[in-house]
Amino acid sequence: MPTRAPEVPTTVDLRASFPIDAGTELVIAQNRLDISTCLDFPDIATFAAIGYCALPSRMNAGSVEYEGDLVADLNQPQRGLATAHRLPPYKPRTDPQEYHGEETVDPRGAYMTIREAATTRGNVSLEIRYSEHLDRYVPMASFAWFGSRSVNDPEFMEEAALFDPTLPLGVKNGLDGNIESALEAVDMINKLRSEQDAPAVLVFRGGQNAQNPKAWTERYLEALQTTKGRMIVDCAHGSEMAFDPNENFEKSMVGQYRAMRAVIELANLDQRPAGIMIEASQLKSRTDPHIPISVALDGVVELHHLKTQSLSYNMS
Repeated sequence: MPTRAPEVPTTVDLRASFPIDAGTELVIAQNRLDISTCLDFPDIATFAAIGYCALPSRMNAGSVEYEGDLVADLNQPQRGLATAHRLPPYKPRTDPQEYHGEETVDPRGAYMTIREAATTRGNVSLEIRYSEHLDRYVPMASFAWFGSRSVNDPEFMEEAALFDPTLPLGVKNGLDGNIESALEAVDMINKLRSEQDAPAVLVFRGGQNAQNPKAWTERYLEALQTTKGRMIVDCAHGSEMAFDPNENFEKSMVGQYRAMRAVIELANLDQRPAGIMIEASQLKSRTDPHIPISVALDGVVELHHLKTQSLSYNMS
């Protein structure tokens, strides 16, 4: 199967066919500011990226719109809670024969779905991996992240950092679980940008050095301490594998749910990240498993409530 989007249609062609108006640009700009604020104040604010492991096909556009509305309804920046809908058109895989995301099989349909989400809600979040992703998707995104395979590509991360400094960015740690390279990338991006620009933060996704709940918790707490909470925790991928109910370090819906619950339980002990990322939908995933979106939304509400409850207590 193809591992990258075909050259045709071009981004110029897609943008001409499906333009973004000034009103949409303003909504996206505001959402970026709200997300950046949450990432800068992890003790009192929460950012949540909820949605698909990989962007669904165009035939599921109605479900994408419905679930995108659910995520948008949770967005309450005036109360310190900002949300974004996970809509990654590209999905990196280790095996080149596997499906690499909707942009590789239906680039026009993928662009249309993301553009619709951008113009109706302005809450798109997605992974960026190649230079062509910057011009094609960044203008429509309120948050973007570099996957674990991008850690060894500092040139691309530098290019992305400067392409649009108003876009908040996340950097996932490598598959091995070590966070040092990701933190170096975060530091590099933030130094390239000014203090008035959007921040870059670590996205902790677990890994080979944390294959059970105990080891994962130790690595997670270390990451929280190192970043002073200015990070996002990814409940899928290595995190869900660490909580595999069969103890085989494999991905599962139950594992991701248990990882999310661990984040909430640790937050109740004052160990709180700035953000959380959850792969959730009622749609069956073509790639990694989803948890029900209602469960994910409830988890985000509970996590944020712990922060606001703590804030009220400290002010009393």
